[in-house]
Amino acid sequence: MGKLKPIFFSLFLCLFYTACLETPENPEYSKNGLEVSVCIKQNGNSCSYTLQATPADSFELKAVTTPEELEDSLDYYWVKKKTVLSSRKTFTTDTSSVPDSLIAKDKNGNSLTVALHFIFDTTPELDSITVPRDSDTLYGNESTAFTFSFHAEDKDKGDTLFYTFEADSASFYAGTFTTIIQSGFSPGKHKFRIIVKDLLGLSDTLSYRTFFVKDTSGSRE
Repeated sequence: MGKLKPIFFSLFLCLFYTACLETPENPEYSKNGLEVSVCIKQNGNSCSYTLQATPADSFELKAVTTPEELEDSLDYYWVKKKTVLSSRKTFTTDTSSVPDSLIAKDKNGNSLTVALHFIFDTTPELDSITVPRDSDTLYGNESTAFTFSFHAEDKDKGDTLFYTFEADSASFYAGTFTTIIQSGFSPGKHKFRIIVKDLLGLSDTLSYRTFFVKDTSGSRE
């Protein structure tokens, strides 16, 4: 019987969460370049290769091997500061125990390390109280400048919130302002809503509020 050659892996990073390896010395691995990636799943969402999660909830990490048929030939170790947190292909955890790397080893003892970099961000929440309130009547005409006020909270320290004001079929970017003045509303029924986004793109949308504009030529009831 011929002596099996040892498998040597050459390692490089594919993006910041993926490791790839090629083995020119071994025909099988040369033909099937092996790639190990990590995806994250939280709150019923599909597994994402962007390692972003909400810090308040647990999340699942999964090692993904390409080609898939090679995944059973590897052992997986989720590591934090050289301490193994889990030795399974999937790892459910929270922000109290976040791995900084995934180590994949083959049966010959060769290994590769995938560096992990996470983003933890909380979705902002819009306050249900607005000005005007739902079903309010505003007195004026198309030339009248009406005031709209709204507010959102974000639990992440130092985050910045950006607002979009939508009224009827028009959309206006309000930036970081939580009070704007808008005119052009004819007498009758109108609607508006607010959309807020943080620096990382997480967003919340307030359901439409209805308001009525009554021409100033009429008397206030």
